[in-house]
Amino acid sequence: MPRLTASERARLLALYNPHAACPVLLLSELGLRTQECLQLDWRDVRFDPDEIEIRAERSKTGRGRTVPMTRKVSLLLYGMWCAAGKPETGPVFLSSRGKPYRDTRENQSGNPLSRAHATALRRAGINRRFRVHDYRHDWAARMIMSGVDLYSLMKLGGWSSLAMIAQRYGSVTAEHLREIVRRASQLGTN
Repeated sequence: MPRLTASERARLLALYNPHAACPVLLLSELGLRTQECLQLDWRDVRFDPDEIEIRAERSKTGRGRTVPMTRKVSLLLYGMWCAAGKPETGPVFLSSRGKPYRDTRENQSGNPLSRAHATALRRAGINRRFRVHDYRHDWAARMIMSGVDLYSLMKLGGWSSLAMIAQRYGSVTAEHLREIVRRASQLGTN
């Protein structure tokens, strides 16, 4: 499962062009699926409380959910909302041509952020395979390693079953537990 180090993540996020940087930050901070992010509408963003509604029709599983925003995401979206004139509705993210992103789930035309992502990877000097969608896996691994339980992760990320989470991220938990034991065992040797 592709993951970034904290320094790689910070370096990469700083090197996107402006139209891609904002949605990619949401992918990294909230674990959204790409189309959930790119199809986000202002009516789904709430600043009190800081949360985003992922409507059922925009979710891969067909189930809606509410995702709490991190402080960084809330500040970014609030600034964008103010700059856009505080709209009640309309797309949150626009392409480099100033147009709403197409919903690629219907025609499988590829990820609209792929080119900007490839450029940012190259500029950041990250030479291994890390796709735009891998931000979701990177986020989930970080959540587990910070102590988030699998049920909460399933709800936050919009996965349909605990079995899917356990299968995909169970090894992250085992790896994390080994690291905890390794660090704890070193404490007694100093």
